[in-house]
Amino acid sequence: MPRSSSSPARVPVEERLFSLVLALLATENGLTKNEILSTVQGYRQRFEAHGDNSSLERQFERDKDDIRELGVPLETVESPEAAGNNQLLRYRIPKGAYDLPADVVFSPEEITLLGLAATVWREGSLSGSRAAR
Repeated sequence: MPRSSSSPARVPVEERLFSLVLALLATENGLTKNEILSTVQGYRQRFEAHGDNSSLERQFERDKDDIRELGVPLETVESPEAAGNNQLLRYRIPKGAYDLPADVVFSPEEITLLGLAATVWREGSLSGSRAAR
């Protein structure tokens, strides 16, 4: 379905921050700002490939501050080929830096419920992105 001329529906801030954290946890090498804005739920709905994304970039800057305030260890990695180029900075959450404490243990039933919740979240996100197309 083609995108309508009206502005896309806003994704709730909690969903956007959660999607950002998941994306940054899932990448080993990090994601550039452009990759985040064009692919992560909550940003991609408003991203314009060849348009002005300055308000979206400001939103991302605020979101980075918010997740850091929540204790998420967001790391910025410079490109070795282009040191100092802010457009090529990569963002990630280092593996193991955001793990649960070792003394937190889930029962088999809790693990099943967490897996089910993850599946529902993933399917909901996928169906929402399909509907937006």
